[in-house]
Amino acid sequence: MLRLDQKEKETEPKPEETESTETAEDLLQEEGKEDSIKGRYEGQVQSTDVVEFLSPEPKKQEPPAEKKQDPPPILNPDVKQSANGNLRPTNQAIGEPDKGSLRNATSIKKIADSITQSDQKFYSVVHNKYFYSTIEMAEIIQELGKFLSTNFDSLKLYVGTLSAINGGRLRMSNGKYHISHQTGIDADLAYPARITEDAEKIKFPVVVTKLKKFITEAYSTEKTFELFKYAFTQQDTPVARIFADQQIINDLCRYAKQNNELSGPDSAIVRKMFDNTQHVDGHGDHFHLRLQCTKNQPRCSQITYIKTNNCML
Repeated sequence: MLRLDQKEKETEPKPEETESTETAEDLLQEEGKEDSIKGRYEGQVQSTDVVEFLSPEPKKQEPPAEKKQDPPPILNPDVKQSANGNLRPTNQAIGEPDKGSLRNATSIKKIADSITQSDQKFYSVVHNKYFYSTIEMAEIIQELGKFLSTNFDSLKLYVGTLSAINGGRLRMSNGKYHISHQTGIDADLAYPARITEDAEKIKFPVVVTKLKKFITEAYSTEKTFELFKYAFTQQDTPVARIFADQQIINDLCRYAKQNNELSGPDSAIVRKMFDNTQHVDGHGDHFHLRLQCTKNQPRCSQITYIKTNNCML
């Protein structure tokens, strides 16, 4: 059960204020590369009933079934009609997150701009160029934003880098390139701000800097924990991995232990969350959400990750 009315607990002493001419941006690390292994291809095999196969009695002949009419031809293989009649793009993510492309992309910004009701604007797109993804990523961003807004005083989810309209390598403002974000299943999202009223001004609070200075006032441990937990709780869009800074993971672990999350009714989800939340440099002011490939993305290359064993008792 969520304890959303519980007051924020301080898990770290406040750092001493020191004068510095360096800005937070100067102290942020470049994003690193995660350690991962490719999963094995799992094909389908036909099975035989051994008892029936060895039985001497002949199998009864069934009357021929009526021939069914062939389904109408698929006019566009890259679009699928869902049960409610909506058209969904398919076959978007091609290849691996660090070696692939994106086709028939979904624009997160276009979706956000189409929402006219202010109480339905659950997220805000911050990046002005790389806001394309698969339809699944667009849906989970909406759901995560709705979760934050519903449970934490209308707090929005702030969305940073996704993918380019055709995927591939992303050239950043500093001239360097992102390693991943090539297939539309990666998103850089802000850690939830501690004070909701200041969220629009802060957007992406700096929590950990390159010098490993931990700024506890910048974000909410409780909100971040509950957001990560919800990402692995929801079943509609399977999450493969969350990349964050190890100090933030340690902070979330302390919160989980203090609130008996590792032994409570949601312990299986919480352990799954920590098993799949991994440290990668450069995630002190945002976390990186990666989705699993779905059946509607047949050319997306699935990756199997080793459990991180974070927060084990």
